[in-house]
Amino acid sequence: MVDATTQRAGDPSGVSYVLETIYKQQQKTEAENWVATEMIELLKKKLNIASAPFLSSAEYKLVGSAAEKLAMSSKDDKDLLLVLGPPYTPEYFTSVYESHGRHYLVWNKRMFNGKRPQYVGNTKHLKALALRTFINGCLQSALKGERVGSSLHVSKLEVWKQAVRAHLRQDGGKENFIVDIIPQIRGDKWTKVKGVKPQKELGLDLQKTISALEASGESSIMFSLFGPAGTTPYTVTTCYALLEREFFLKNKALRDIAVLAKIILTGHNWKKRFGFKVAHLKRLLMARSEHFSALKPWQGITQLLSLAESQLRDGSLEGFPDLNSDLMWHKTDEDCHGIARAIADVMMTLDPQYLAMYLC
Repeated sequence: MVDATTQRAGDPSGVSYVLETIYKQQQKTEAENWVATEMIELLKKKLNIASAPFLSSAEYKLVGSAAEKLAMSSKDDKDLLLVLGPPYTPEYFTSVYESHGRHYLVWNKRMFNGKRPQYVGNTKHLKALALRTFINGCLQSALKGERVGSSLHVSKLEVWKQAVRAHLRQDGGKENFIVDIIPQIRGDKWTKVKGVKPQKELGLDLQKTISALEASGESSIMFSLFGPAGTTPYTVTTCYALLEREFFLKNKALRDIAVLAKIILTGHNWKKRFGFKVAHLKRLLMARSEHFSALKPWQGITQLLSLAESQLRDGSLEGFPDLNSDLMWHKTDEDCHGIARAIADVMMTLDPQYLAMYLC
């Protein structure tokens, strides 16, 4: 067990031990970031396509668990945002809010190199599904059979939800990696995007993170070229992966709570059983950041699970910072109640001194 000098003041020793163990394990995971870096270099070389300048000028952002210090093991996917260049930028398209974090992108009639951008329909709406299909095809063609760095090769490619998933295998070895490449369109400044919580009403830490990102030329809001089942071919969805990365890296108290949430979610296989992910709980942490950042990790995780259970019993889950958004909009009340019951069952027996069992 970790000694008293390293134990987080006010936390049960079992919680401190688990957090110390996970952060030590992450040192190995962070050392493997070269995999994502090499993938970026390969994509920059292979996607230099004259007919698709928005891919040639794309930018790449490492996000997700590995970038946020939330990875549990080297098996965690490495997520790359492929942020498209012009004309798929705020200078050419305006977002129109639909509902539940879903938007349309409408062309503002500005020409790109004297031409109307590709994949714009007769109603001036961006044909998101068609653009995504084209990009996915380009990615698969570019990566098929390629080597990544000096010791890995692409063994399998598949379209996985909004990403192109590349399976990488080590030459003559057993180690495998997964890199998810997720096409994105950069959003406008926070104050110009409808359908999000007004910036002045956000928590101070979140306001600071947004301001810092925008001051550096980044965008806090991205749009995924992905409409869930039942949506139109024009639907895009908000993505806060870059904002979440910066926010949780700068707020360690919240990150500790998110780490505990992830090991419990993983230990009970809630992602596969219910589609309930740590991403859902991170949104709750962002929504109530000023409350949770004042709590020790054990207090935080118990209150976070209780909050999630309460909301799910009402048939929804807060989709902050999307305005009036329900992250479970596509699930029935019965589905939500099932997740709530699973959370309640775990909370009845959750003991800080036995958290280490989740590390197995």
